[in-house]
Amino acid sequence: MPANTTPAHRKIDHPLMRAVTFRLRRKRGRKIVDLIEKIFAERQKVDIVDIGGTREYWSIIPVDYLRRRNVHITLVNISPSENPTGGQDPVFSYMHGDGCQLKEIADQQFDMAHSNSVIEHVGNWDKMIAFAGEIRRIAKMYYVQTPNYFFPIEPHFLIPFFHWLPVSVRLRLIMRFQLGCFPKAADEEEARGFLEICRLLTKRRLHSLFPDAVLHKERLFFLVKSFILIRNDHV
Repeated sequence: MPANTTPAHRKIDHPLMRAVTFRLRRKRGRKIVDLIEKIFAERQKVDIVDIGGTREYWSIIPVDYLRRRNVHITLVNISPSENPTGGQDPVFSYMHGDGCQLKEIADQQFDMAHSNSVIEHVGNWDKMIAFAGEIRRIAKMYYVQTPNYFFPIEPHFLIPFFHWLPVSVRLRLIMRFQLGCFPKAADEEEARGFLEICRLLTKRRLHSLFPDAVLHKERLFFLVKSFILIRNDHV
């Protein structure tokens, strides 16, 4: 799971959701390959830091391609993680860290910072500002993806218009039903915790967090499902 998520936040395993996710991730993979090619042409190697990322996610790009382009990906997560295969891995390494406070990473240490569906889980607005600031600080180029607040189906609870309902209504639903990624909450405190870690962002708010990025729209059934923000100024 991404950094900063609760243990109760479970992976969705539904055929339709898997199909949608696969389709969108293939398109994202093409954008990421374009960025990799630009960096490789200049440096003959590519160092990527993925905040809240997983090795499974990177299956969108063939590992043989990553090796040919001398790509190394550092996966940073709050929960301790390690190489699932054991031994040395020329492509992936694993770091324990909080995406809102990456003091162990120097300014522009990486060629590209990457984040997929994480910023909406880090917490309140101040934490989002801190997360975005770290993404912009640690690499010249970045790629950030996050769901769109105005897409009608909330992607974590999987209920149409859920995120537009009053908080009191959402709390009652969470305490009464198992919804999407989450089990039925035991009490109001737990229900509020689930809401706290799922804060979708609007286009306007994303522009304020990443003012130096170009914003791309991901569409599903002609609606904007999510946004991708890219700063592509590697030199």
